[in-house]
Amino acid sequence: MTSETLPHAGSRAAVMLKEALTRYTSKNKGGLRALAKLVKFNQSTVFSHMATGRIGIPLERAEQFAALLDMNAVDFTLAVLEQREPGVHALLAGAFDFEAGGAVSAEAGAIIAMVRRAQGLSADHVALIGDILREDVPVGRWAIGRNAELLGVIRAARPLGMDEAEWDELFAIVREFVSR
Repeated sequence: MTSETLPHAGSRAAVMLKEALTRYTSKNKGGLRALAKLVKFNQSTVFSHMATGRIGIPLERAEQFAALLDMNAVDFTLAVLEQREPGVHALLAGAFDFEAGGAVSAEAGAIIAMVRRAQGLSADHVALIGDILREDVPVGRWAIGRNAELLGVIRAARPLGMDEAEWDELFAIVREFVSR
């Protein structure tokens, strides 16, 4: 079969649906026919057509299908959005960074989107910046061993906004750590 007869074959949404349908039919009596009745489809073959990529999965039904087929609703809906509206998906992916490993704050998403648009940065640069923005303690990525421990001690003391006496106290803590 060609891409003309299976325009959505291999899409993330079709693959997810196919796997979910396989799980569903192995556990539920009535298989696809029973599922088709639940969602008010006249023909159970509609699911087969969506799973093979012959037809697209309707975006407005993604959440319903995810619930019935025990899939993560957000992941499946994003996959369907990618299948049906790749331009919209790409725009949102740049803003919210759901492609690269999870949700980030709106501010971090905006930074990642700006970095993606920057000229001259490789995909590795963009991925690294995204990883850093997702980490709770990004300095731990580069600090190892005793350096990481020392940074942890300093971080625990919360040095921002300290007066001179507090800095002296922090240096005493650091000297004690270093002398161990």
